Amino acid sequence: MRFISAILPFLSVCCLLPSAWGAGNMAPDLKSGAFWKLPQPDLFGKYFNGEPGGWVDKGKTQLRIAKPSIKIGDMSLGEMLVNWKDGAPQSMTVMMYNKGDNGAIGKDEFDKRLELIKESLTALTGIQPKEYRASRKEAVVKVNGWSWIWDNGAITLEINTSREGREFEAEFIRMKAGPTEDSIARGDASSRARKADIKQHVRKEGKRVVIQDIPMVDQGQKGYCVVATAARIFAYYGMDYVDQHELASLANTSADGGTNTAAMAENLKKIGTRFQIRIKVLDSLANSRDFRNLLKAYNRAASKLKKEKVENEHDWSGFWDNADGEVLKLARAGSPSQVDRWLNAIRPYIMAGIPVFWSVQLGIVPEPLRLSQTRGGHLRLIIGFDEEKKTLIFSDSWGAAHTEKEMPLADAIAITTGRQVMQPSK
Repeated sequence: MRFISAILPFLSVCCLLPSAWGAGNMAPDLKSGAFWKLPQPDLFGKYFNGEPGGWVDKGKTQLRIAKPSIKIGDMSLGEMLVNWKDGAPQSMTVMMYNKGDNGAIGKDEFDKRLELIKESLTALTGIQPKEYRASRKEAVVKVNGWSWIWDNGAITLEINTSREGREFEAEFIRMKAGPTEDSIARGDASSRARKADIKQHVRKEGKRVVIQDIPMVDQGQKGYCVVATAARIFAYYGMDYVDQHELASLANTSADGGTNTAAMAENLKKIGTRFQIRIKVLDSLANSRDFRNLLKAYNRAASKLKKEKVENEHDWSGFWDNADGEVLKLARAGSPSQVDRWLNAIRPYIMAGIPVFWSVQLGIVPEPLRLSQTRGGHLRLIIGFDEEKKTLIFSDSWGAAHTEKEMPLADAIAITTGRQVMQPSK
């Protein structure tokens, strides 16, 4: 099953505020270090007002600008993430190029863009860069880079392309900036959460159980739901330096959006020891036998409701394109025992503070927030449940408004195509 770019949320992307002067050149303030000292109102007035974007999380610790008109010198910028603490900017990540937003490019074009960026950063800082390579404990894929460190700040430029021996494929050119080298340093093993630690994130109120504090990653207009969701779990476990672009490279996500969840799981299993995680598949409709069993249950329910049956047992996509939500709910959640079995499979993980990857088909049942969508596959997180209200609590990688949502358990069961967990191994 593929997750395609046609499956996108209704994004509340708007101008942050009416532009005071906007679309500025950040180079002078980055060079002098003033960027990291300006009060937030001044920074918004000078650079961010009028830009399309908003806060990624409810705590307003990360600001996302989707397509900045801001420049750094003569360089045009891609998606920008600015991290804040107590109203002050701490660090910034800018995608100078990424396959998901900009499409595939060849080696010559990639090399040309990279050299121009390196020349611009050398001119900006007035110093020559030093090369480095991220260690196997710092990145899920091969990441090479250059750093410029001067008295008033630090900038790193990181790239990822296809491995040697494979046909060239450009993944990203990523720039990170901060007031010091430490502010943009990659993580290490000591920051990783352990099983015992994550239980503290579980909040219980009566029969309602919710995992809190899962960082938000906004996939934007990219069909990156799988890798963005996985990046959220890495960050939740203390590895926020593993981002969706590295995971897209690991999973071989296509330029036009799309990740095979089974392939992603296999790749994550391969690096599990290195990052102290392991993957477990709870259930899946990935094989033909499971699909045939679903069809049988669906057709029995269709007969009871006097609705149209499905005859072609080999047409997976056709089935989901035409499936009736009421029939699916009767077929898959028509009895209390069916609901209990489905909930019992995830209960121990939620209670332990471990979110559950949830593969679904959109467009079949009502959603709690409007989504700009067609029918198709999507990956989201199960973060809780309410047994009294008979609802599932979940989260999507679409920004702050999608941090915590609910839908009836019967609806959730009806659209499920698979569930997996990624948990600390220690």
